[in-house]
Order: sequence, then structure tokens, then C-alpha cells
Amino acid sequence: MSDARSVGTDVTGADLSRFRDLFEGARTLVLADGVDGARVVPAGLAAEGRLEGLDVVVGWVPDHQDWVAELRGARAVMGGYGLREAIRAGRVTYIPVHISTVPRFVASLPRPLVTVVGGRPSEGGWCFGRSVGWAHAAATVSDAVVVEADERAPCVEAPRIPGPVAGAVEAEPPPATIRRVPDALDRAIAEKVVSLLPPEPTLQYGPGPLLDAVVEAIDRPVRILSGLVTDAVLSLERDGRLRDRVVAGYLWGSDELWAMGAEGRIRLAPVSETHDIGRLSAEPGFVAINTALEVGLDGSVNVERIGDDLVGGSVATPTSVGQRAAAPAGSRSSSCAPATGVVRPSSRR
Repeated sequence: MSDARSVGTDVTGADLSRFRDLFEGARTLVLADGVDGARVVPAGLAAEGRLEGLDVVVGWVPDHQDWVAELRGARAVMGGYGLREAIRAGRVTYIPVHISTVPRFVASLPRPLVTVVGGRPSEGGWCFGRSVGWAHAAATVSDAVVVEADERAPCVEAPRIPGPVAGAVEAEPPPATIRRVPDALDRAIAEKVVSLLPPEPTLQYGPGPLLDAVVEAIDRPVRILSGLVTDAVLSLERDGRLRDRVVAGYLWGSDELWAMGAEGRIRLAPVSETHDIGRLSAEPGFVAINTALEVGLDGSVNVERIGDDLVGGSVATPTSVGQRAAAPAGSRSSSCAPATGVVRPSSRR
């Protein structure tokens, strides 16, 4: 593998020829996730037929990406979304690992290891753009880092990209997020959930219209410390319900959400802050809310599969539930789902 020393903020279009030796010498390719996760590099490698020769690890792919169809023998630390069909077809294997342990998993991968992350120029170097998550830890332990640079990304406070940065390729802004608006059933469930919250909660929540409805329905001062934030926090900001600025690992929303971040009201943070069980267990009034596909009468929660179809992942749920055991009084972990019927235990395998 070629020497990968940190460089300045020169961006080389979408041409990967500069990194040919780097990728040819790599054994493992880690593709950071999120709305501005790796897109240009895997698309370029797929077009050249070079993805198959690498041990590829991917995370959350929120939308359709053509290069996913070219994956063979890849592993994913998050199921569903843009990887759903590839996992169903057996081209990608889902690894049920919690997001807080993804850094340890990445550190154990075969070397040489190259990580591709999304970012933007910042003071002679690079910082993360719209997503941090576990990419910060992956870059730290990598033998080389390639940045997919979106020079039009909003200047949301985020950590600098660590590790030996070999260079950057130009990336377009991610596609607009199409938000599903909460319906009457979502809002009815949200009312019940909000009634269970402590007086001044610190909230971690997941994606989807039901949880957006919960966030929008909060009727008391609230702090958001979450792996993901969506446009739902905008209403909290407008009418002063936010107790502090939002801390999150990923942004997934509209230009208005990016603008809120650029105004200093959102700070992006790595999983060592957003999902560390010790840190979150010390948060007074901490509440973790997620959706579920099924909830058992014994309290068990299915967040991954409908039959044999993997539609989600357990990436955040174990921490959400596990935090409760050591959390201060008033903290809660909740899973929400509309009730559509009872499934007998014998009907599920």
C-alpha cells in the first residue's frame, strides 16, 4: 500500500486514478454511512469491476445506490433501507452488531484497511459533513482515509476527520430527503408516549413518522441527544421547547435542518458520545424511543425482520434497552408500534 500521509484540501474530481495503488493494495474497504456516506468511491470501483476483490463493510445506506447491486460477499452493520434487496439476495450479509461496538468490529478487520468518509473542507484539513456516527472511529484505526468532499455542505459543528487522509474526491450534495408525514394514528400513539415522559427529558429517538410525531408532540422542555435527528426537531426549536442545542451522530432532513445546524443549534458527535452506555446512563431523565415491527406479550421486541425479510437493524436498540438498567430515576426505554393483531408464538420461527 502506498504511503497515506495527511494532505490539504485538494479535491480530485470524481476520478479515482490517483488512488489506484491505494485500493489495489487494500484488503478491507470500509464505507462510512449516512446521507453523505460513501457514494462516489464505491460507484467508481464498481464501474471498474474492482469491488469484488475487496472485503467490503457498509453501514446505513438510506437511499438507492446503483453500486450496491455489484456487492458480493460484503458485510453490513445496518440492515434494510438501500441494502434490503442485496441482503435478501445474499450478496450482503447483515452483522447484528450494536452501533457502539462497530468501532471495535472495524478495528478487528483484516489489513490494510481503507475507510471512505463524507466530509467538507475546514481550516486546512477536513471535518465531517452531515454524518459522523462510527466513521470517526473507523478513520482513526484505518491505514488510509479517502474523503468524499461536498464543498457545499453546511458548516455544522463536527469533529475533524482523523487518521491518515490520503486525499479527497468531489461529491455532490446528497439527494433531498423525502419525509413521510405522521398520520392520525402516529399522532394518537405519540400522545400516549409523551404522557409518560419525565418533566425535562433528554431524548434519543430513531427515524420514521411515528417517532417524528412523538418529538413534535413533546409539551415540555426537552434536550435532544440522539444518534439521528430529523426535521421533527425544527418545531422544538421554533417555539423554544429545546433546552440546549441538539447533539446527534447523523442528520437526515431538509435544507431547513441543515440551516439550523449551520446556525450553531446542532452539534455532530461520534458514537463514543451519542451511544456510550456509561455516558447516557448518567443523563438525568434520559429516554430512548424507537419503533418496533413486533412487540411480544413478554416484552421482547423485534426491530429487524418480517418473516425472512430484513427490513431494519438492531443497531441502536440494545443500548436503548440496556441503558435503562443503570439509568437514574425517571429514565425510560420505549418501543412504539401500532397494534394490528396478535401473532401466536407457534407462527414465527
